[in-house]
Amino acid sequence: MAGRKPAEAVKNFLEPLQIAASCVTKAIFVTDGRHKPETDTLYTLALGAPDPVQLAGPHRIKLRAVLTYRVVRWGKGDERGPLKVSTASYAYDLLSGNAALLTYHWQPVRRDGRPHRVPYPHLHLGEASGHLLGPKNHVPTGRVSFEAVLRFAIEELLVRPLRSDALARLARTEDRFLKFKTW
Repeated sequence: MAGRKPAEAVKNFLEPLQIAASCVTKAIFVTDGRHKPETDTLYTLALGAPDPVQLAGPHRIKLRAVLTYRVVRWGKGDERGPLKVSTASYAYDLLSGNAALLTYHWQPVRRDGRPHRVPYPHLHLGEASGHLLGPKNHVPTGRVSFEAVLRFAIEELLVRPLRSDALARLARTEDRFLKFKTW
């Protein structure tokens, strides 16, 4: 998701995320209010902020998605441009009512620049999960894409997609993510 200018790189990063989100909600991703992105500055992106988004389906699942990112120089600098967006952290929360069900986190560095106590991607099983493990446990996961969370919600939690081609759209946007990710 590269670009020649910071704004183009952000647009190319945000567009597939919004396409993926449109598979399950009409909510849009909103930024933290700064509209002219610069390189090496941390920005926040949240779906339907400030409240979690209600998803359709029998279990009344809600979704909260928050990512932090920065525009960085990309060593490849090919025809897509010398800049790309690099995800700095993510939190994808699936809630049952207002109780956490599953929370996917990756927060290697705090906003103040200090290393996070748990820097690897992990999963919290919330109080609504009914499992032996609780919300304070950090279950290692590897990196989890936004699309993977949405696919899990559709296939396993019976979230009703808003589009008949939702799974195909998620596959396309996730392929794009996988092509540009750097770790």
